[in-house]
Amino acid sequence: MAKIKKKYFGITLLTLLVISSVCFLVIPLASTSEVTNDYAAKGLVFLNQVAGYNSTRYTATTTLATTGSLIDAVTTENIRYTLESANSHVEVLETFANGNLKMFMVLENDASFQLSAKPIFAAQMAKTFLTNYQVYSTDSFYGQLASMLQKAEITKNSTTTSGNIKFDITITSGQINSTTFTWSYFSNGINTLDKCVSLKYQDGFLTLFTDTWNLHKIGNTTVNISEKQAEELATKNAKAYTWTIGSGNQTVAVNNFNVTKPMVEELTFMQAGSTRDSDPLALYPVWHIGVGLDKYYPGNVYGIYIDIWADTGQIKDVYEVFSTLPPETSDIASIADSSIGDQAIIDTYLDTFYADSTVSLPIVLLLVVAIGGFAIVLFTKKTPMYSMRLPKIRKVGTTVLCIMISSVAFVSLASAIPTANAEVANIWGETAAGGGYLYHTTSEISAQTQLSSNISSWYSNAGYTSNNYQPYGQTTKSNVLAYANDAVSNVYFDHGIGTPGGNGDLYPYDDEWHYQLCTDLTTYASPSQNVFDYQLYDTTSAGTQYFSYISTCHSASLYGGLDPHHNPSETFSSTGYYGENSGGGAIIGMPYAWTHGDSMSTQGKYCYIGFVEGSASLCQDVDNRQGGYNTYGMFVYYYFDGLLNQHLTVWQALNYGASNAFPTQTWNDCMISDWFTASWPLEGGGNGTGWGKMVAYGNLGMYVYPGRPDYVIVSSISGPTSGTINNAYQ
Repeated sequence: MAKIKKKYFGITLLTLLVISSVCFLVIPLASTSEVTNDYAAKGLVFLNQVAGYNSTRYTATTTLATTGSLIDAVTTENIRYTLESANSHVEVLETFANGNLKMFMVLENDASFQLSAKPIFAAQMAKTFLTNYQVYSTDSFYGQLASMLQKAEITKNSTTTSGNIKFDITITSGQINSTTFTWSYFSNGINTLDKCVSLKYQDGFLTLFTDTWNLHKIGNTTVNISEKQAEELATKNAKAYTWTIGSGNQTVAVNNFNVTKPMVEELTFMQAGSTRDSDPLALYPVWHIGVGLDKYYPGNVYGIYIDIWADTGQIKDVYEVFSTLPPETSDIASIADSSIGDQAIIDTYLDTFYADSTVSLPIVLLLVVAIGGFAIVLFTKKTPMYSMRLPKIRKVGTTVLCIMISSVAFVSLASAIPTANAEVANIWGETAAGGGYLYHTTSEISAQTQLSSNISSWYSNAGYTSNNYQPYGQTTKSNVLAYANDAVSNVYFDHGIGTPGGNGDLYPYDDEWHYQLCTDLTTYASPSQNVFDYQLYDTTSAGTQYFSYISTCHSASLYGGLDPHHNPSETFSSTGYYGENSGGGAIIGMPYAWTHGDSMSTQGKYCYIGFVEGSASLCQDVDNRQGGYNTYGMFVYYYFDGLLNQHLTVWQALNYGASNAFPTQTWNDCMISDWFTASWPLEGGGNGTGWGKMVAYGNLGMYVYPGRPDYVIVSSISGPTSGTINNAYQ
């Protein structure tokens, strides 16, 4: 009996190992759950008593409730409501953090009446809102804000201060008429939107309310480090900094570079984190300084950021800043000249060209079956002859088994077990794991890996068969061309740009401009492992992919060449035309390659999001216009959270991502959609400042999450026969 128990204990243990190895890959990393009725009820009180949706005129129902967290592990409760009346249909989203309302966003407003959009009426509505909110929150602070609004000049853009409060009025007119009132924390000449209250009115309606004032306490306001001292500390630490490029066992330390001077200097407030304060959300003053380099070093690094606590002089963070735009050849430092002591690894990077490989679910299933077979062999007793050989079989088999179990942990496949008839979503991300361009620093690879995992899990939770090809070098040309058309949704994190031709057999005509996506096997020597627009077009078909998010440079460009921000009239070469390329040899343009349409109708069932000129790296700081910044990666995180977890439309998710990453702002306000700085100018000129802009084409009112009757319908593509720069068709 003891032997039997021992035998079955071994089988059970082995089975658990196998299951855990597979589940490590296939179980989603994030999930949502029902929030308590207390928050739903609290949100309804806010709608009725503060936001003005009187319960006698509206029928309010809770349509979605999810639990999430901020980056610093603060629990959030998201409640979505549908409000119905005889004259209107309104959908709103409320987010609570630490028990208090953090954000109120109007997702949809189909009211049959239109209110005045004049700032004076917006101010009156804001005063009423703040008065009601003071009663709702039992906090007299909001009455103080209402008093500042009462005294302000509300017919034009203005800024006033009172004590530790900075009050901004921002008015826009034209296609969108909006008035935004923002109260942010202010001390020692600096302010932060991390601690703010904001009301935005658009076309006479409240569209966004943000309140993070009580979420962030002030840890300290003293500034003991002068600007000159901060510059000296930043320069010293930049010179001593080392970053790495590559991934896995093949990384190169970049430790030989030349520092020029501070290029960016900002005194702001930052969150303390758990290492400085028991409250990680507490705010302390920080010098945020970007020190420039004389060239673009491996990883396209052109500068180093140093964050210095302004009260203590201690270094908070040091990290590299890099560009997704290609520098001029004369501005590039070689790997060999930039690294000391890693020559063997450098040689491997320059010489090794890894063979392409494809790993899929059937292979993993085969491994599981094989492991199960070994388990039977190892732990099943059959005959005396068999028993004599069993110890040896067990010894050899156990070794093989361990190798097989380990191999499972390094196989990337769908992040959740597919549901019946589930639509497919693919996530791609080049990491240069195959000895490629080395565009990526290890910090970018890390951010890309985590974000790809999150997005893949969220797709799975939403009912998709989600394939994450980002890890382990699976973003290869052969994989992209083989599997891109299998998915209704493709997400691609990478570097792109293109080439004007002249690369032998790659191009039908030497004077045509063609756009490209880099892969894990792209090399310095040859671009043959890039995925070019016309190649992608040949393997995709119209009516297959209804949502594409291609986060690469020029992925949404409708023109040829470079630098459209400075020269919008620049077009293709003599035989180059966007789309079908009349008179040319092959189609041109990534939007056309993925969708098979010159543009996408706003009434169709396609949506394409990409970048005109430079794309942002996930680690890149993006200015929030009113002091401070956040990363592009943070925007992407919240965008897909809204799209897949909060069940928002593409347009609503863009606003949700912007307002969470850049408080007080919606999509049209944030720098990502309005020519952000993609790179600093080098000392003495060089490549110059790069620019980037994210655009969205097609039907932005479509839902991506399953459960809607029209979430996957073949699109009717219409629009102009050739693209027009800056026309996003949105």
